[in-house]
Amino acid sequence: MKNELSVLLNINNDGNTTQRDIARSTGMSLGNVNILIKRLVSKGLLKIEKLNPRTIRYILTPKGLKEKTEATYRYVVDSYRLITDVDHKIGQFLDDHKYNDETEFILFGQKDELFQLISNKIEERNITYTVIEEPYDLHSKITGKGNFFVMVWNPRCIEVLEATGIGYMNLLDRV
Repeated sequence: MKNELSVLLNINNDGNTTQRDIARSTGMSLGNVNILIKRLVSKGLLKIEKLNPRTIRYILTPKGLKEKTEATYRYVVDSYRLITDVDHKIGQFLDDHKYNDETEFILFGQKDELFQLISNKIEERNITYTVIEEPYDLHSKITGKGNFFVMVWNPRCIEVLEATGIGYMNLLDRV
């Protein structure tokens, strides 16, 4: 249903869109978009209006508009539930691993949405931390440090750490 929702959202935004435009904006293949449109028409969620022999327009039916709204609602609720769960598990992990003042807490990765969840939980617990976003900063920032703990959440950063031999904890393994 996720792909069907993507098609419905694209058509809702621009009824004059083409299958090629939908494929481009969703990352799906043109053939997949064609199959999905046929399925949406057979379900009664979409109507095709032929403007001329070479041009067609897609129209969401009332049933299609209702389905798009319900699917969007489910997506938002599920996403919020997932974010809340991840936020809770981050807090649980931090509570289970007490860090003393001699341990340098390092967050290695981009300042994205997951970073925001992590840093908020760390700050709630008054843990001092350092952020390292760039791989080339990693060695210089940890060289000479006694105890340090590196937390990572982005798969690309894990590859960098594995190549350097620096120990780390992948947060996504814990949530």
